Amino acid sequence: MALIIVESPTKIKTLAKILGGDWDFAATRGHLYDLPSDEMGIADDYSPCWVPIRRRGNQKTINNLKRKAKTAEKIYLATDPDREGEAIAWQVSELVLAADRPPPRLRLEGLTSENVEAQLKAPEDIDWDMVFSQWARRLLDRLAGYKISPFLMSAFKGKKLSAGRVQTAVLNRIVERWQAVDEFEPVKFYRLLLELRGKNKKITPPPVAELVQLGDCKIGTSADEELITERKTVEELAEAVREKGVQVKNREVKETQTNPAFPFDSSELIRRASSWFGWPASQTMSVAQKLYEKGLITYHRSDSNRLSRSGCKQAAAYICDKFGKEHRQWRQGGGGDQEGHEAIRAQYAGLLPEELHSVSSAERTLYGAIWQRYIRSQMKAARWKKLILTLQPAEAEPRALFKAELRTNIDPGFYRCRRKNEETPPEQEYDREQFEQLLDQEPSVDKIDIKESKTKGPELFTEGAIVQMMKKEGIGRPSTYAATLKKLQRRQYVKTDNKKIVPTRRGIDVICFLKRAIPKICDIRLTEDMEEALDRIAEGSLEWRDFLKDFDEKLTGWLEAGADIEPQGTAETEKEELQYAECPRCGGNLISRRGQYGKFVHCDREDCDFTSNLPAKSYSCPICERHMVKQKGSRSAVYHCLAHPDCEGRRPVGKPKMNYSELQENIGPCPECGAKMDRRKGRYGYFWGCSKYPECKGTKTEK
Repeated sequence: MALIIVESPTKIKTLAKILGGDWDFAATRGHLYDLPSDEMGIADDYSPCWVPIRRRGNQKTINNLKRKAKTAEKIYLATDPDREGEAIAWQVSELVLAADRPPPRLRLEGLTSENVEAQLKAPEDIDWDMVFSQWARRLLDRLAGYKISPFLMSAFKGKKLSAGRVQTAVLNRIVERWQAVDEFEPVKFYRLLLELRGKNKKITPPPVAELVQLGDCKIGTSADEELITERKTVEELAEAVREKGVQVKNREVKETQTNPAFPFDSSELIRRASSWFGWPASQTMSVAQKLYEKGLITYHRSDSNRLSRSGCKQAAAYICDKFGKEHRQWRQGGGGDQEGHEAIRAQYAGLLPEELHSVSSAERTLYGAIWQRYIRSQMKAARWKKLILTLQPAEAEPRALFKAELRTNIDPGFYRCRRKNEETPPEQEYDREQFEQLLDQEPSVDKIDIKESKTKGPELFTEGAIVQMMKKEGIGRPSTYAATLKKLQRRQYVKTDNKKIVPTRRGIDVICFLKRAIPKICDIRLTEDMEEALDRIAEGSLEWRDFLKDFDEKLTGWLEAGADIEPQGTAETEKEELQYAECPRCGGNLISRRGQYGKFVHCDREDCDFTSNLPAKSYSCPICERHMVKQKGSRSAVYHCLAHPDCEGRRPVGKPKMNYSELQENIGPCPECGAKMDRRKGRYGYFWGCSKYPECKGTKTEK
């Protein structure tokens, strides 16, 4: 029996359905080997020292792979088709199996019967250049982390800090944007708007003409336009329009079109999921991973929006059958084709989102977006008839011009492709009858509106916007986007505030110091150059050891040059003073911090060592009225007073209006022995059990 080794157990289920019962499978569950965690693990000649990862169950996985390989007639390596997957295939071949000849390699861009059969007929060898590229990336990050992080911790007097080539470059961009937002001073200005109506009747929604020119000056917010900052100016012009009305100076009619977007790449998928569904990058990539492993989409880590010929043919067949041949166009896409992946698309064009089975609601939601973007990319553009009206006040000085634009839909084009229950976008802004009223007739002013506005400066990044920036600037690759953001949040360098990414005081202090001490490591161009070098290693045009040696020498010089620079901040973690609670021991203020296992509170006085879990604001102790803390026991959970054990106040979970003793009296004694009952949580919810358990097993159901 042949053995196929993959990364994920979920992928095994999909392959088993495709290949049947004559195959055996095993999963690596990610990387099996890595650099040691307690030392650098890099030799003088930059050779890596690979050791088994200290992860629960990892050694068991390695032993299972060895055991299955001994009885297998043939072995195939089918890890993910990217650099990390290639490196894992090498780990299995060299470190686990110690094979004289590496097993054949299957690169499964999609888990379909056609793709699997094609790969089995023509398996490939391990791509050593891609393996070396992944080695170089890992060793590069280790060199940067092991040399910059101690330098950083020494500067900030031993605080546990870290830095790296990708995370530091991204953090620098986040801090720069935050500073730009903080320093921006909005300017107040005024806009003059005219609501128009047709000659015969009112149009809904009313077309709006806005002041775009006054005298020789163009009015607007662009760099070559000016703002009206005096209200008196627009009030005088509004009065002139009110008295004399407006007349049409120019009427232009033209046809325009809107082309559909190309299919998703990883950065665009993360950005859209962030704006449409409010998902963080890690959730988007996790859901996409599950869809790929179930054989529903192509590989989800891609920086290309190119479609394969088979993908184009599938979409074309579906469009011709569903909408008609005249609504199809052939668009293969293009863009960054790193590692040869095509865009993220549905494996089967004819599999609609509402037809999916055995998937979660999140998986169905993301699949629907991927499927629709894929199908729409192969459809004709939407066409519009657009009317541009240029108006001027009759007999008004100085000369003023207003402009109104409205359009009506001629052909919906790709908008015909809709998911089930999808809301109709406002692509048909005006129907034909309303549109025709303004084509030849003289419009009149129905309402004059003066609006006070302020100039808008730069906005803080969302997770989706950061990923888009990372792709544009060449920072990282699709496999590192979500991981980089997660690392910055875990290090408490950034936090999320109303979906916006905000740098913490710690993040600002760290980046300000690094920009003074090691400015090169914060430079986007350095990271971009490194990514290009890694691509060249993957292509076989650059030797990986030479690349590492060059970087190591440069880094050593940068650290020596910045050795005497002192930080200006403290890089403290953020503190939150709890206004609703005080220390039960000394009466001091309780400070909230985030630790290794989540948030906790401690007293701010140096001579007091009180610490506790985070109190719950909505629960008060029935004895002393302090706040309460949730404590998990072996059988159930209960809220204890913040001053426990000095105060014995308790309140059960889920019953905020009754204290524990009242609940015990309400439930009554044990029906078996008459002892008190304790509230516990079982597999079907809360129940009451005898306090003498296990001697007595009397129970009562929750009232």
